[in-house]
Amino acid sequence: MPQISTHLNLALKLMDKTVITDSDSFLLGCAYPDQWNDSFENSLALHYKSSPSADCNLDKFLEHNRINDDFDLGYYFHLWVDNEILKYDVGNISKSDCLICDMEVILFTVQRLLQNEYSGKKLQAVNNILTLKSTPLPAYIVDEEKRSCYNNILEQLATGFMKEIKQ
Repeated sequence: MPQISTHLNLALKLMDKTVITDSDSFLLGCAYPDQWNDSFENSLALHYKSSPSADCNLDKFLEHNRINDDFDLGYYFHLWVDNEILKYDVGNISKSDCLICDMEVILFTVQRLLQNEYSGKKLQAVNNILTLKSTPLPAYIVDEEKRSCYNNILEQLATGFMKEIKQ
């Protein structure tokens, strides 16, 4: 499963490809399921998983949630990405490489999101995003080949989701 930073980076890429009415809600929906201070069982439940090795059950998510707002669409996108990213070979791209590439893209968006006040699920999503502030950013430049490969994977995921929702 990708880091919150990757989910936010993907959300921004998707927003470049389609119209999202409430971009803040969509971004917060993408961050919502990854609640680091929660129990293991609740984390599985938020991801609609029966076990850690199972895929997120998108049908079950749709049974419990109508995608009638951008928060729920972001949440669904998060779960969809968690399932789909396993199909990609990330080669020698480390989590630190991903974090550096993500933060270059999402930093200003994160700062903007953290300036607003939220409640309920959106507040929890903001708390999830706050974990990025305490995550040490590695001090090196990502190799251009790795960066290109990583960005290509993210583009393929965003394009794949667009095809999925059109069906």
